[in-house]
Amino acid sequence: MPASRRISIRCLTFHTKKTDVKYINFSIDWITDRLTSTFRGEAAVNVFCKAIQGFLLVKMLFSWSTSFLILQYHPQKPNRYFIEDLFFWPSQLAYNHFIYFFWFCSAVILAAIIIKRNYVGAILVFWIALNLNRISFFANNGSDLVLIMLLFFTIPLSSFPRASNNKLFILQKAFHNTALGACQVQVGLIYLLSGLDKITTRPWQTGEAFKLVSKLDFMVNAHLADFFPDNYLEGFIVSWLIILFETLFVFLVWWKETRWVMLTAGVIFHLFIWIMLSLPDFGLIMIISYIPFLAKEPRHDIVGDASI
Repeated sequence: MPASRRISIRCLTFHTKKTDVKYINFSIDWITDRLTSTFRGEAAVNVFCKAIQGFLLVKMLFSWSTSFLILQYHPQKPNRYFIEDLFFWPSQLAYNHFIYFFWFCSAVILAAIIIKRNYVGAILVFWIALNLNRISFFANNGSDLVLIMLLFFTIPLSSFPRASNNKLFILQKAFHNTALGACQVQVGLIYLLSGLDKITTRPWQTGEAFKLVSKLDFMVNAHLADFFPDNYLEGFIVSWLIILFETLFVFLVWWKETRWVMLTAGVIFHLFIWIMLSLPDFGLIMIISYIPFLAKEPRHDIVGDASI
């Protein structure tokens, strides 16, 4: 091989490696900037945390009689470990002193809603939610699992009190921003898994799912049953629109151009579930889960240069 050819190849290789290093450094700078520059979406996060805690309080107030009946027929089993006694003592208290338990939970949740969001309040509300879930386990549905998941994310999203140490403050911002991103991804994955499940389910493939659901008299709103798709073509179209929405949500919600389309479609979809299937809790909790996607991105310069 001619010497000039070898020199050209070496120069090209060196330039390629230099470009790769530039992009890697730029990516690291971009990620670091996103995680540690500021607390992202403070206003949206505050509304989200208060809305989730408010949802828990309202649900507890509406379902307290059901929880009381469950305790009468399904009392709490003795815990096997001491740590369980410490963690679930409120649910044990509920069996013999349900009124005290009810007022204790209401007071803690209400206090967390009223005062400035903080780590202690978020942890206490999450702890209460786990105890409530343990009591009403036999009457729970998918909304309760989503609720507990979202309440868990409110802990790192609380971000108060602020750390006085500079290093801890940077870690606190990274903790907050990572939790915000993880919460958004988790909501997207809920839809993706649901959509993939529907793709592999024959009633959803053919559109027969709506006919099967319409026969569930205990769920379907009898006054609006006529609005269900009542022929093959309508059922097929609506089924695949729902499948497309659920599978594409996690990919399209990140782009500003498509975010509002997906969120608007989601609100309509869950209002339909709320009204038509008498599942207000599931519809409302999923609508609340959209709030983190409304977080405004701060404008600041990114350290680094991606130019070649």
